[in-house]
Amino acid sequence: MKKLTLSLVILFSLFSFAYSQTADEYSKRGTEAYESGNYEDAIKLFSKAIEINPNLAKAYSNRADAYLNLENYNKAISDFSKAIEIDPNYTEAYYNRGDVYYFMKEYSKAISDYDKVIEIAPYFADAFYNRGVAYDDLKEYSKAISDFTKAISIKTDYYDAYLYRGISYTKNNDYLNARTDYLKSIELNSTEYIAYSSLGWNYFNSKDYVLSISYFCKALSIQKNNKDILIGLSLSYFSNNEKVKGRETINNLINLEPEFKRGMLGLKKLEDEGSFYSNEEKQKIKNLLDYYGYKTDTSISK
Repeated sequence: MKKLTLSLVILFSLFSFAYSQTADEYSKRGTEAYESGNYEDAIKLFSKAIEINPNLAKAYSNRADAYLNLENYNKAISDFSKAIEIDPNYTEAYYNRGDVYYFMKEYSKAISDYDKVIEIAPYFADAFYNRGVAYDDLKEYSKAISDFTKAISIKTDYYDAYLYRGISYTKNNDYLNARTDYLKSIELNSTEYIAYSSLGWNYFNSKDYVLSISYFCKALSIQKNNKDILIGLSLSYFSNNEKVKGRETINNLINLEPEFKRGMLGLKKLEDEGSFYSNEEKQKIKNLLDYYGYKTDTSISK
């Protein structure tokens, strides 16, 4: 009897090992498909791994990543949540679910997940950075600045954290600290146009139009045909009494975005695309458009 029992135990162990290996093999093939950009095939393979071993948290997390790349956010959240249910300390699943919530503009839920990541891994710089971005979108700029500062303390060459902290400082009307961060961003990465454009707006708001023109031109040399840069450059020329260059730049802008023929309705379109302008900047843009004859006209049909 003892001998029979031992044989059964050995047989069960061998079966369990083969069972696990099969699930791992499907998961491995799913990862290969994912890395090749074949997300639908990856989903099928991860699903097979889960069918064989429903407690394989990594397979749920990987399938969620594939759903995320297909912009199927609800299924991605469901799978990340299942991975967390299996492994409550699964840092990557919390982090990635936070990203999905952010993409869905559910910023408070995203912050909650980043909170959990930071609780588990307190030196995860990207979690502080992402939480800072979410706070910025909620217009909680002081909290955003605090998180970017923490991310920088962990990763001292964190370009994005310096840049985004500068943006949060700007929105919080702290132009001097913003300028320092933008300059540091350029020191770390001189090929990224956003820092140059942000400095253009910074110097424009400080009424240093010569420098604002210089930085907007540099940004435009890197990112040609950028509408936000063009409107900042036109404003700077106009404010520096270079009206001809201001008109030329506005015309270039209108070629890219004809909606500016309707005045501020063009700016609204830029805001809908994610650009941010203070009330003071909006008034100056309105004055600029009015001067060049592009007054807001809601009577023109789209």
